[in-house]
Amino acid sequence: MIPEVNTTCLFTFAADFGALNGAYKVQATTTFQNALAVNSNSIQDVFELVGLTQDNYLSRYNEFLTDTVLILESVGSTSLTIYIPTTLLGGNVPDPTIREYLPLELVVDLGIQKSPQMVLPLITQIKDLIATHVGTEEAARLVTSRRNAVYLTDSAYETIVAARQSLIEEQTPLIAQLQTAQNTITYLSALVKSYEDKILALST
Repeated sequence: MIPEVNTTCLFTFAADFGALNGAYKVQATTTFQNALAVNSNSIQDVFELVGLTQDNYLSRYNEFLTDTVLILESVGSTSLTIYIPTTLLGGNVPDPTIREYLPLELVVDLGIQKSPQMVLPLITQIKDLIATHVGTEEAARLVTSRRNAVYLTDSAYETIVAARQSLIEEQTPLIAQLQTAQNTITYLSALVKSYEDKILALST
């Protein structure tokens, strides 16, 4: 199967050309003769990319005469464009299900701290939370840079700490929210059970 132009596929080539395996965008398709007319070395260059010689190329020349040639651009390097006769696919079907995925990073500002030790318990909790939700291990690490360093007097630092503590006290921790919800569920369950008992008593 020849992929449509402008589609991106995972290409697996014949064994001798396995070093070129990867994701490519199909720029165009052409005939073998037209490929040589554009660039007489276009197919031979592919042989050289995998360490094969001109003699290797010439020994297979006749196989390519009736081939469709795929003009492929590597998605990893737009400077790499290869001309591949379909014979060199070795019977492998290009996989069009390949997609680009972008790794996500969560950036958290932990503010100015006297010592990294003060936030290590929080880092541990964040790691556990991320592992539970997205299955990524060791996702959180503590980093800093002297380029972002600031200089504060003790009193200025204590002012920052006091402001942060005030904000902390205004928050309702998740564990407290869960406990409140659990208490409500327990109360409502008991209330429902009480009504059920009364209804059962009246019906008998």
